[in-house]
Order: sequence, then C-alpha cells, then structure tokens
Amino acid sequence: MKKSRKEESFIRQPKYPGGKEALQQFLSKEMRYPKEAAEHNISGTVKIKIDINHKGKVINTTVVSGIGYGCDEEAARLAKLLQYDVPKHRGVKIVFHKTIQLHFKPPQKKGKQLKSTRTITYQLKQSTQSEQPAHTSTQKKQSYGYTIRIKK
Repeated sequence: MKKSRKEESFIRQPKYPGGKEALQQFLSKEMRYPKEAAEHNISGTVKIKIDINHKGKVINTTVVSGIGYGCDEEAARLAKLLQYDVPKHRGVKIVFHKTIQLHFKPPQKKGKQLKSTRTITYQLKQSTQSEQPAHTSTQKKQSYGYTIRIKK
C-alpha cells in the first residue's frame, strides 16, 4: 500500500479555472488593441504583477515592463477582469502575488487585405533543326506551356 504524499507547500496557489488554455482564450477574447498602438504599429509583451485576494479577485496591478502607447493600461484593465479559484486555508486570509505576460500584436486588417495573384506563363514553342545532314531525319524540339497561378 502506497503512502499518501503530502503537498509540497502548506499554502496552495490560486489557479485560473480551466487552466492556462482557458486563461489564454479569455485574454484573447477580451483584449482590445489600443488605437494609439495601432497608429504606430506597436507590438510587444507587457509583464504585469497582480495581487489576488482570498476570494480570488485581482485587487492590485503593477506594470513591471511595458511597451507604452496604451498597451500598459489595457493590460491592467484585462488583469482586473480575472477571477481565480483560491483554495481554503483554515480561515486565514492570504493575498497572493503572480506575474503574467500579455502579448500585443497589431490586428490584421481583414477588409483592406490585398489579394495578389501572380501568373507565370510559359509558351509552347516549336523549333526545327534546319541544317542537318541528309542521312539524318529531321527532329523537332518541342517545349510545353504551363500557367501557374499563385494566390496569397
């Protein structure tokens, strides 16, 4: 019979319901790319430190490293929307500290995308060998034509 293992830490950390994948889906769904950042075509990562109270609510945010142009404020707004599952700790009210990273990329413009098509055409050419000795037959060289269209 195996011995039951004790947890490594007396204080268990809060977890986002659904795990990392659910957290990424929530952040990507709720993120609004700032207009100022879109004008300057800014992309990068904002690292933000959050404080989580005993109920799982984010009570304080601090930008550790930011990229500016409104992205830092958007990261703080998103962090305040998060709600974590906090295990009970025998009535002790604990504030947890976590650091999360939010990645900002300019959104792709769907309406203004250029549809480029390249057409490469090879023509069919026939050439004959005119100056041949009488004892050899005339040979025709043929090449074939292809049209390749590449859509992007």
